[in-house]
Amino acid sequence: MMRTNHGYGGQARIPVPDWNRTNACTLSAILDRAGYEVAPAFDGEEAVVESAEFTPARLSGIEAATAITVALTAC
Repeated sequence: MMRTNHGYGGQARIPVPDWNRTNACTLSAILDRAGYEVAPAFDGEEAVVESAEFTPARLSGIEAATAITVALTAC
C-alpha cells in the first residue's frame, strides 16, 4: 500500500533524524511498512545532507504528527 503525499502527489517521503540509531531505525521500519519512503539519519549533519538529497514532503510538524496518528492509530 502506497501512501500519497497530501497536495504533492506521489509517495510521501519522510526523513527520520535521531541521534539514537535504534529510535531512527525503528521509526523508519514502521513508516516503511506503512508505505512511506523514509530516510533515516543519525546526527544533525547527516540529517541536513539527507534532507537536501532526499527532498522530503513539506509538512509542518503538526501535519506530520496528524498524518502519522491517522495512519498508525496505536501511536
